[in-house]
Amino acid sequence: MKRAMTVCVLVMVLVSLAVSACASSTSSRPPTTAPTATHAPTATHAPTATPTPVPPPVNAYLGVGGTVYALDGRTGARLWTYDAHNLVGNLEVSGNSVIFTASTTNNSRDSALYALDATTGALRWQGPKVGLLGPPLVVSGVAYATSLTLVNGAPDTLFAVDVSNGKVLWQRTGVAGERSEIAVGDTAVYITQQQGGSDVLPPSDGSITALSRADGTQIWQATGHPYRAPFFLNGVVYALTDWVQTDERFYAFDAHSGSPLWNTPLDTTHQNTTLHYAFLTGQTVYLAGDAAISALDLTSHAVAWRFPAGCASEVLGACAGYESGILCVYRLDGVLGVNATTGTQAWSVSHAPGSQLHVDTHAAGSCYAAGNITGGSQVFAFDARTGAQRWTHGLTDESKSMLATEDAVYVLTGVICCATRLTVLSASDGTQLWQFAPSGAVNSGSLAIG
Repeated sequence: MKRAMTVCVLVMVLVSLAVSACASSTSSRPPTTAPTATHAPTATHAPTATPTPVPPPVNAYLGVGGTVYALDGRTGARLWTYDAHNLVGNLEVSGNSVIFTASTTNNSRDSALYALDATTGALRWQGPKVGLLGPPLVVSGVAYATSLTLVNGAPDTLFAVDVSNGKVLWQRTGVAGERSEIAVGDTAVYITQQQGGSDVLPPSDGSITALSRADGTQIWQATGHPYRAPFFLNGVVYALTDWVQTDERFYAFDAHSGSPLWNTPLDTTHQNTTLHYAFLTGQTVYLAGDAAISALDLTSHAVAWRFPAGCASEVLGACAGYESGILCVYRLDGVLGVNATTGTQAWSVSHAPGSQLHVDTHAAGSCYAAGNITGGSQVFAFDARTGAQRWTHGLTDESKSMLATEDAVYVLTGVICCATRLTVLSASDGTQLWQFAPSGAVNSGSLAIG
Protein backbone atom coordinates (compact mmCIF):
# COMPACT_ATOMS: atom_id res chain seq x y z
CA MET A 1 0.00 0.00 0.00
CA LYS A 2 1.25 3.46 -0.81
CA ARG A 3 2.17 5.63 2.07
CA ALA A 4 0.31 8.90 1.58
CA MET A 5 -0.55 12.28 3.00
CA THR A 6 -0.96 11.89 6.66
CA VAL A 7 -0.37 14.62 9.17
CA CYS A 8 2.41 13.58 11.48
CA VAL A 9 0.49 10.51 12.17
CA LEU A 10 0.67 8.30 9.16
CA VAL A 11 -2.02 6.46 10.21
CA MET A 12 -5.22 7.72 9.12
CA VAL A 13 -7.51 5.37 7.43
CA LEU A 14 -9.87 6.84 4.84
CA VAL A 15 -12.87 4.71 4.04
CA SER A 16 -16.59 5.22 3.59
CA LEU A 17 -19.50 3.60 1.72
CA ALA A 18 -23.44 3.56 1.49
CA VAL A 19 -26.55 5.69 1.92
CA SER A 20 -29.81 6.25 3.75
CA ALA A 21 -30.39 5.80 7.42
CA CYS A 22 -32.27 4.14 10.17
CA ALA A 23 -31.32 4.52 13.78
CA SER A 24 -31.51 1.86 16.39
CA SER A 25 -30.38 1.71 19.95
CA THR A 26 -30.19 -1.96 20.69
CA SER A 27 -28.45 -4.40 22.91
CA SER A 28 -25.40 -6.10 21.36
CA ARG A 29 -25.47 -9.84 20.97
CA PRO A 30 -21.87 -11.01 21.25
CA PRO A 31 -20.75 -14.07 19.26
CA THR A 32 -20.83 -17.38 21.00
CA THR A 33 -17.03 -17.53 20.91
CA ALA A 34 -16.63 -14.21 22.70
CA PRO A 35 -17.94 -13.31 26.18
CA THR A 36 -19.96 -10.18 26.81
CA ALA A 37 -18.35 -7.23 28.55
CA THR A 38 -16.75 -8.38 31.80
CA HIS A 39 -14.16 -7.20 34.26
CA ALA A 40 -10.72 -8.65 33.58
CA PRO A 41 -10.35 -12.03 35.30
CA THR A 42 -6.77 -11.13 36.23
CA ALA A 43 -7.84 -8.39 38.64
CA THR A 44 -6.25 -8.94 42.07
CA HIS A 45 -8.28 -6.45 44.08
CA ALA A 46 -11.50 -7.35 45.83
CA PRO A 47 -14.58 -6.83 43.65
CA THR A 48 -16.46 -3.62 44.26
CA ALA A 49 -19.83 -2.35 43.18
CA THR A 50 -19.81 -1.35 39.52
CA PRO A 51 -20.94 2.26 39.03
CA THR A 52 -23.60 3.06 36.49
CA PRO A 53 -21.88 3.77 33.15
CA VAL A 54 -21.71 7.46 32.30
CA PRO A 55 -22.65 8.26 28.68
CA PRO A 56 -20.08 10.23 26.72
CA PRO A 57 -20.53 14.03 26.82
CA VAL A 58 -19.85 14.40 23.08
CA ASN A 59 -21.71 13.67 19.87
CA ALA A 60 -20.65 11.26 17.16
CA TYR A 61 -20.59 12.03 13.44
CA LEU A 62 -20.58 9.11 11.04
CA GLY A 63 -20.10 9.19 7.28
CA VAL A 64 -21.39 6.11 5.47
CA GLY A 65 -21.71 5.99 1.71
CA GLY A 66 -23.13 9.36 0.69
CA THR A 67 -24.69 10.24 4.06
CA VAL A 68 -23.46 11.99 7.20
CA TYR A 69 -25.24 11.13 10.48
CA ALA A 70 -25.12 13.11 13.73
CA LEU A 71 -25.75 10.97 16.81
CA ASP A 72 -26.49 12.02 20.38
CA GLY A 73 -23.49 10.99 22.47
CA ARG A 74 -25.70 10.11 25.45
CA THR A 75 -28.26 7.88 23.76
CA GLY A 76 -27.21 7.26 20.16
CA ALA A 77 -30.40 8.91 18.91
CA ARG A 78 -30.10 10.35 15.42
CA LEU A 79 -30.01 14.15 15.57
CA TRP A 80 -29.86 14.84 11.84
CA THR A 81 -28.66 13.43 8.52
CA TYR A 82 -27.15 15.09 5.47
CA ASP A 83 -27.21 13.47 2.04
CA ALA A 84 -24.06 14.30 0.08
CA HIS A 85 -25.12 11.78 -2.60
CA ASN A 86 -21.63 10.38 -3.19
CA LEU A 87 -18.70 8.95 -1.24
CA VAL A 88 -18.19 10.69 2.12
CA GLY A 89 -14.91 10.50 4.03
CA ASN A 90 -12.32 12.23 6.21
CA LEU A 91 -14.76 13.64 8.80
CA GLU A 92 -13.36 16.29 11.15
CA VAL A 93 -15.09 18.38 13.84
CA SER A 94 -13.94 22.02 14.02
CA GLY A 95 -15.82 24.25 16.43
CA ASN A 96 -19.48 23.98 15.48
CA SER A 97 -18.72 22.65 12.00
CA VAL A 98 -18.39 19.14 10.63
CA ILE A 99 -15.81 19.15 7.83
CA PHE A 100 -15.56 16.30 5.33
CA THR A 101 -14.66 15.40 1.77
CA ALA A 102 -17.15 13.92 -0.68
CA SER A 103 -17.29 13.09 -4.35
CA THR A 104 -19.30 15.62 -6.32
CA THR A 105 -20.19 13.04 -8.99
CA ASN A 106 -20.03 9.28 -9.31
CA ASN A 107 -16.35 9.76 -10.14
CA SER A 108 -14.52 9.36 -6.83
CA ARG A 109 -11.60 11.46 -8.18
CA ASP A 110 -13.85 14.51 -8.50
CA SER A 111 -14.27 15.64 -4.91
CA ALA A 112 -14.81 18.76 -2.82
CA LEU A 113 -14.58 19.92 0.78
CA TYR A 114 -17.89 20.41 2.65
CA ALA A 115 -18.89 22.00 5.96
CA LEU A 116 -22.10 21.32 7.90
CA ASP A 117 -23.54 23.06 10.95
CA ALA A 118 -22.79 20.55 13.72
CA THR A 119 -26.03 21.43 15.54
CA THR A 120 -28.54 21.40 12.69
CA GLY A 121 -26.81 19.54 9.85
CA ALA A 122 -27.43 22.44 7.47
CA LEU A 123 -24.90 22.87 4.67
CA ARG A 124 -22.69 25.86 5.44
CA TRP A 125 -20.64 25.68 2.28
CA GLN A 126 -19.28 23.44 -0.44
CA GLY A 127 -15.82 24.04 -1.85
CA PRO A 128 -14.79 23.83 -5.50
CA LYS A 129 -14.20 20.54 -7.31
CA VAL A 130 -10.50 19.89 -6.90
CA GLY A 131 -9.91 16.23 -7.68
CA LEU A 132 -9.07 13.62 -5.06
CA LEU A 133 -8.66 15.45 -1.76
CA GLY A 134 -6.64 14.13 1.14
CA PRO A 135 -7.74 14.42 4.78
CA PRO A 136 -7.95 18.09 5.84
CA LEU A 137 -5.81 19.42 8.69
CA VAL A 138 -7.81 22.11 10.53
CA VAL A 139 -5.79 24.65 12.53
CA SER A 140 -7.15 27.95 13.91
CA GLY A 141 -10.15 28.00 11.62
CA VAL A 142 -8.28 27.12 8.43
CA ALA A 143 -8.39 23.75 6.69
CA TYR A 144 -5.28 22.68 4.80
CA ALA A 145 -5.70 19.90 2.26
CA THR A 146 -3.86 18.55 -0.76
CA SER A 147 -5.33 17.26 -4.00
CA LEU A 148 -3.61 14.28 -5.60
CA THR A 149 -4.79 14.92 -9.15
CA LEU A 150 -6.83 17.96 -10.07
CA VAL A 151 -9.54 17.94 -12.68
CA ASN A 152 -8.49 18.96 -16.19
CA GLY A 153 -4.98 17.64 -15.63
CA ALA A 154 -3.82 20.46 -13.33
CA PRO A 155 -0.92 19.69 -10.96
CA ASP A 156 -1.12 18.55 -7.35
CA THR A 157 -1.98 21.50 -5.11
CA LEU A 158 -2.07 22.55 -1.46
CA PHE A 159 -5.22 24.50 -0.50
CA ALA A 160 -5.93 26.74 2.50
CA VAL A 161 -9.68 27.10 3.11
CA ASP A 162 -11.48 29.36 5.60
CA VAL A 163 -13.64 26.97 7.64
CA SER A 164 -16.19 29.70 8.44
CA ASN A 165 -17.24 30.33 4.85
CA GLY A 166 -15.43 27.88 2.54
CA LYS A 167 -13.42 30.60 0.83
CA VAL A 168 -10.15 29.38 -0.68
CA LEU A 169 -7.64 31.71 0.98
CA TRP A 170 -4.78 30.60 -1.24
CA GLN A 171 -3.47 27.63 -3.19
CA ARG A 172 0.00 26.56 -4.23
CA THR A 173 0.99 24.16 -6.97
CA GLY A 174 4.32 22.41 -7.33
CA VAL A 175 4.88 21.77 -3.62
CA ALA A 176 2.49 18.86 -3.04
CA GLY A 177 2.59 15.26 -4.16
CA GLU A 178 1.17 11.84 -3.54
CA ARG A 179 3.26 11.30 -0.39
CA SER A 180 2.99 14.86 0.96
CA GLU A 181 2.55 15.52 4.67
CA ILE A 182 1.78 18.81 6.42
CA ALA A 183 2.75 20.56 9.67
CA VAL A 184 1.50 23.99 10.76
CA GLY A 185 3.65 26.44 12.70
CA ASP A 186 3.01 29.90 14.12
CA THR A 187 3.41 31.78 10.82
CA ALA A 188 4.00 29.11 8.19
CA VAL A 189 2.74 25.82 6.79
CA TYR A 190 5.37 23.15 6.11
CA ILE A 191 4.80 20.52 3.45
CA THR A 192 7.02 17.65 2.37
CA GLN A 193 7.19 16.27 -1.14
CA GLN A 194 8.82 13.08 -2.36
CA GLN A 195 9.89 12.49 -5.94
CA GLY A 196 10.48 9.26 -7.78
CA GLY A 197 9.76 5.85 -6.35
CA SER A 198 6.78 3.55 -6.75
CA ASP A 199 4.99 0.76 -4.93
CA VAL A 200 8.22 -1.24 -4.87
CA LEU A 201 10.96 1.40 -5.19
CA PRO A 202 11.80 4.10 -2.63
CA PRO A 203 11.65 7.81 -3.53
CA SER A 204 14.92 9.24 -4.79
CA ASP A 205 14.54 12.95 -4.00
CA GLY A 206 12.20 15.48 -2.46
CA SER A 207 11.80 18.73 -0.58
CA ILE A 208 10.31 20.46 2.44
CA THR A 209 8.75 23.86 1.75
CA ALA A 210 7.65 26.64 4.11
CA LEU A 211 4.65 28.68 2.94
CA SER A 212 3.17 31.76 4.59
CA ARG A 213 -0.05 30.97 6.45
CA ALA A 214 -1.35 34.38 5.40
CA ASP A 215 -1.10 34.09 1.61
CA GLY A 216 0.78 30.90 0.67
CA THR A 217 3.92 32.76 -0.42
CA GLN A 218 6.98 30.52 -0.37
CA ILE A 219 9.32 31.49 2.47
CA TRP A 220 12.01 28.86 2.00
CA GLN A 221 12.58 25.40 0.59
CA ALA A 222 15.10 22.66 1.36
CA THR A 223 15.78 20.03 -1.30
CA GLY A 224 17.98 17.02 -1.91
CA HIS A 225 16.28 14.42 0.28
CA PRO A 226 12.93 12.56 0.27
CA TYR A 227 11.65 14.30 3.41
CA ARG A 228 8.61 13.11 5.32
CA ALA A 229 6.83 13.34 8.71
CA PRO A 230 7.36 17.07 9.45
CA PHE A 231 6.95 18.43 12.99
CA PHE A 232 6.95 21.99 14.32
CA LEU A 233 8.07 22.77 17.86
CA ASN A 234 9.37 25.98 19.45
CA GLY A 235 10.55 27.66 16.26
CA VAL A 236 12.11 24.54 14.77
CA VAL A 237 10.86 22.29 11.98
CA TYR A 238 11.89 18.64 12.04
CA ALA A 239 11.65 16.07 9.27
CA LEU A 240 12.80 12.54 8.53
CA THR A 241 14.23 11.20 5.34
CA ASP A 242 12.40 8.16 4.06
CA TRP A 243 13.27 4.97 5.91
CA VAL A 244 13.78 2.88 2.80
CA GLN A 245 17.12 4.59 2.16
CA THR A 246 20.80 4.00 2.78
CA ASP A 247 21.18 7.38 4.48
CA GLU A 248 18.28 7.76 6.87
CA ARG A 249 18.58 10.89 8.95
CA PHE A 250 16.56 13.29 11.08
CA TYR A 251 16.85 16.98 10.15
CA ALA A 252 16.19 20.18 12.10
CA PHE A 253 15.63 23.55 10.36
CA ASP A 254 15.09 27.05 11.67
CA ALA A 255 11.35 27.41 11.08
CA HIS A 256 11.56 31.04 9.93
CA SER A 257 14.69 31.06 7.76
CA GLY A 258 15.05 27.43 6.74
CA SER A 259 18.67 27.38 7.88
CA PRO A 260 19.83 23.84 8.75
CA LEU A 261 20.39 23.54 12.50
CA TRP A 262 21.49 19.94 12.87
CA ASN A 263 20.90 16.43 11.62
CA THR A 264 21.51 13.03 13.09
CA PRO A 265 21.60 9.53 11.61
CA LEU A 266 18.81 7.18 12.50
CA ASP A 267 19.48 3.67 13.72
CA THR A 268 20.73 1.69 10.71
CA THR A 269 18.58 -1.25 11.76
CA HIS A 270 15.64 0.71 10.33
CA GLN A 271 17.05 0.52 6.82
CA ASN A 272 14.86 -1.28 4.31
CA THR A 273 11.97 -1.34 6.76
CA THR A 274 8.68 0.50 6.81
CA LEU A 275 7.91 3.44 9.09
CA HIS A 276 4.28 3.01 10.10
CA TYR A 277 3.88 5.87 12.53
CA ALA A 278 5.75 8.89 13.91
CA PHE A 279 4.52 11.19 16.66
CA LEU A 280 5.82 13.86 19.01
CA THR A 281 5.38 13.89 22.78
CA GLY A 282 7.17 16.59 24.76
CA GLN A 283 10.76 16.74 23.48
CA THR A 284 10.77 13.20 22.11
CA VAL A 285 9.84 11.90 18.68
CA TYR A 286 8.77 8.26 18.64
CA LEU A 287 9.27 6.25 15.46
CA ALA A 288 7.33 3.03 15.04
CA GLY A 289 8.30 0.66 12.25
CA ASP A 290 7.91 -2.99 11.44
CA ALA A 291 11.38 -3.77 12.84
CA ALA A 292 11.63 -1.59 15.94
CA ILE A 293 10.36 1.31 18.03
CA SER A 294 12.82 4.18 18.54
CA ALA A 295 12.86 7.37 20.59
CA LEU A 296 14.70 10.43 19.30
CA ASP A 297 15.59 13.04 21.93
CA LEU A 298 15.28 16.55 20.45
CA THR A 299 17.44 18.01 23.24
CA SER A 300 20.46 15.76 22.74
CA HIS A 301 19.85 15.30 18.98
CA ALA A 302 20.36 11.57 19.33
CA VAL A 303 18.45 8.30 19.37
CA ALA A 304 17.74 7.79 23.08
CA TRP A 305 16.70 4.15 22.83
CA ARG A 306 15.58 1.45 20.47
CA PHE A 307 13.19 -1.37 21.31
CA PRO A 308 13.69 -4.43 19.05
CA ALA A 309 10.05 -5.15 18.30
CA GLY A 310 7.91 -3.20 15.91
CA CYS A 311 4.39 -2.97 14.61
CA ALA A 312 2.82 -5.45 12.29
CA SER A 313 2.13 -4.01 8.86
CA GLU A 314 -1.47 -5.19 9.07
CA VAL A 315 -2.21 -2.93 12.05
CA LEU A 316 -4.58 -0.18 10.94
CA GLY A 317 -3.91 3.41 11.86
CA ALA A 318 -1.58 4.33 14.68
CA CYS A 319 0.29 1.20 15.73
CA ALA A 320 1.74 2.83 18.84
CA GLY A 321 0.42 5.41 21.26
CA TYR A 322 1.69 7.31 24.30
CA GLU A 323 -0.46 6.91 27.39
CA SER A 324 0.53 7.55 31.04
CA GLY A 325 4.28 7.28 30.41
CA ILE A 326 3.93 4.06 28.43
CA LEU A 327 3.99 3.36 24.71
CA CYS A 328 1.29 0.85 23.87
CA VAL A 329 2.55 -1.03 20.82
CA TYR A 330 -0.09 -2.97 18.90
CA ARG A 331 0.87 -6.19 17.14
CA LEU A 332 -1.14 -8.97 15.58
CA ASP A 333 -0.23 -11.32 18.41
CA GLY A 334 -0.88 -8.92 21.28
CA VAL A 335 0.03 -5.62 22.89
CA LEU A 336 3.36 -4.50 24.34
CA GLY A 337 3.88 -1.82 26.96
CA VAL A 338 7.21 -0.01 26.55
CA ASN A 339 8.50 2.53 29.08
CA ALA A 340 8.56 5.79 27.13
CA THR A 341 11.57 7.10 29.06
CA THR A 342 13.87 4.08 29.16
CA GLY A 343 12.69 1.98 26.24
CA THR A 344 12.42 -1.13 28.40
CA GLN A 345 9.47 -3.48 28.20
CA ALA A 346 6.98 -2.81 30.99
CA TRP A 347 4.47 -5.54 30.14
CA SER A 348 3.24 -7.81 27.40
CA VAL A 349 -0.19 -9.29 26.67
CA SER A 350 -0.43 -12.10 24.14
CA HIS A 351 -3.45 -13.28 22.21
CA ALA A 352 -4.13 -16.37 20.20
CA PRO A 353 -4.02 -16.05 16.40
CA GLY A 354 -7.81 -16.27 16.33
CA SER A 355 -8.06 -12.81 17.91
CA GLN A 356 -5.27 -10.90 16.17
CA LEU A 357 -5.30 -7.26 17.24
CA HIS A 358 -5.41 -4.81 14.37
CA VAL A 359 -7.16 -1.60 15.45
CA ASP A 360 -6.36 0.55 18.43
CA THR A 361 -6.84 3.73 20.42
CA HIS A 362 -5.97 5.04 23.88
CA ALA A 363 -7.23 7.56 26.45
CA ALA A 364 -7.35 8.30 30.17
CA GLY A 365 -4.90 5.65 31.36
CA SER A 366 -6.19 2.85 29.14
CA CYS A 367 -5.09 1.29 25.88
CA TYR A 368 -7.78 -0.31 23.72
CA ALA A 369 -7.38 -2.91 20.99
CA ALA A 370 -9.71 -4.97 18.84
CA GLY A 371 -9.31 -8.07 16.75
CA ASN A 372 -11.53 -10.24 14.61
CA ILE A 373 -12.55 -13.71 15.69
CA THR A 374 -14.87 -16.31 14.24
CA GLY A 375 -18.31 -14.74 14.03
CA GLY A 376 -17.32 -11.21 15.02
CA SER A 377 -14.68 -9.28 16.90
CA GLN A 378 -13.41 -8.69 20.41
CA VAL A 379 -12.54 -5.36 22.07
CA PHE A 380 -10.00 -5.30 24.91
CA ALA A 381 -9.15 -2.61 27.48
CA PHE A 382 -5.76 -2.65 29.20
CA ASP A 383 -4.30 -0.61 32.03
CA ALA A 384 -1.58 1.37 30.25
CA ARG A 385 0.73 1.27 33.27
CA THR A 386 0.53 -2.43 34.12
CA GLY A 387 -1.01 -4.19 31.13
CA ALA A 388 -3.77 -5.65 33.31
CA GLN A 389 -6.87 -6.40 31.27
CA ARG A 390 -9.68 -4.19 32.52
CA TRP A 391 -12.48 -5.63 30.43
CA THR A 392 -13.37 -7.27 27.14
CA HIS A 393 -16.47 -7.01 24.99
CA GLY A 394 -17.63 -9.15 22.07
CA LEU A 395 -19.24 -7.75 18.91
CA THR A 396 -21.03 -9.56 16.10
CA ASP A 397 -19.21 -7.84 13.20
CA GLU A 398 -15.60 -7.31 12.15
CA SER A 399 -13.89 -4.33 13.79
CA LYS A 400 -12.80 -1.56 11.42
CA SER A 401 -11.73 1.41 13.54
CA MET A 402 -11.96 2.85 17.06
CA LEU A 403 -11.89 6.20 18.85
CA ALA A 404 -11.84 6.77 22.61
CA THR A 405 -12.57 9.51 25.12
CA GLU A 406 -12.31 9.48 28.91
CA ASP A 407 -15.86 8.12 29.10
CA ALA A 408 -16.42 5.92 26.08
CA VAL A 409 -14.93 3.78 23.32
CA TYR A 410 -16.44 4.13 19.83
CA VAL A 411 -16.08 0.99 17.71
CA LEU A 412 -16.94 0.96 14.03
CA THR A 413 -17.66 -2.53 12.71
CA GLY A 414 -18.79 -3.94 9.41
CA VAL A 415 -19.69 -7.06 7.48
CA ILE A 416 -18.22 -7.44 3.99
CA CYS A 417 -21.57 -7.79 2.27
CA CYS A 418 -24.07 -6.17 4.48
CA ALA A 419 -23.77 -3.60 7.22
CA THR A 420 -21.90 -0.96 9.20
CA ARG A 421 -22.49 -0.46 12.92
CA LEU A 422 -21.23 2.02 15.47
CA THR A 423 -21.15 0.57 18.98
CA VAL A 424 -20.32 2.77 21.98
CA LEU A 425 -18.93 1.11 25.11
CA SER A 426 -18.39 2.47 28.59
CA ALA A 427 -14.69 3.13 29.16
CA SER A 428 -15.02 2.04 32.80
CA ASP A 429 -16.31 -1.50 32.33
CA GLY A 430 -17.08 -2.18 28.65
CA THR A 431 -20.85 -2.06 29.04
CA GLN A 432 -22.63 -1.19 25.80
CA LEU A 433 -24.11 2.30 26.03
CA TRP A 434 -25.76 2.36 22.62
CA GLN A 435 -25.50 1.16 19.03
CA PHE A 436 -26.38 2.70 15.68
CA ALA A 437 -26.79 0.83 12.40
CA PRO A 438 -27.44 2.72 9.15
CA SER A 439 -29.53 0.88 6.59
CA GLY A 440 -28.04 -0.36 3.33
CA ALA A 441 -25.43 -2.87 2.24
CA VAL A 442 -22.30 -1.06 3.35
CA ASN A 443 -19.34 -2.27 5.36
CA SER A 444 -17.19 0.74 6.26
CA GLY A 445 -17.39 4.40 7.23
CA SER A 446 -15.65 7.51 8.55
CA LEU A 447 -16.07 8.56 12.19
CA ALA A 448 -15.46 11.75 14.17
CA ILE A 449 -16.47 12.76 17.69
CA GLY A 450 -16.78 16.20 19.20
